[in-house]
Amino acid sequence: MKAAETLILWNAATAPGKEPWGDGPPGGVAIGPLNNDCRLYHASGGAAYVARRKLTGLPQQFHVLRDYYMLVYGYGLHPYVVHRAFLLIDEYQAIIKRMGCGPDKNEPGHDPNVGYGRCGYFANPELKIFDQGGFTHFWPTSSLAP
Repeated sequence: MKAAETLILWNAATAPGKEPWGDGPPGGVAIGPLNNDCRLYHASGGAAYVARRKLTGLPQQFHVLRDYYMLVYGYGLHPYVVHRAFLLIDEYQAIIKRMGCGPDKNEPGHDPNVGYGRCGYFANPELKIFDQGGFTHFWPTSSLAP
């Protein structure tokens, strides 16, 4: 899916002093086409920003990486949840492969000619991944995979 046409939706991992912001789980992410609507999440990004729809190539790839950073650092989402969701975005796959950190063997877009794997090993949450309302949803469960 091209980033210029992709809506990114998410709920913060925690909202200090408040319940999770949307009806979906805290730390959940959804990826889908711009013309769809989903009310399970509090925040949106990607092609929700009109200026992003005109970007191509490396500038768009950098903006997708900026989105990744914002969700992980700014909203406290687990890096693997965001990574797994963003693998549906062509520009995310392109830029991580450019860095030599492509998708792992069991992930969409794996290329045996590009390195893969993690720099640090930490437990990844188990994910509930499902399609609903034109979006693919990535919801972390309470258990962690080794």
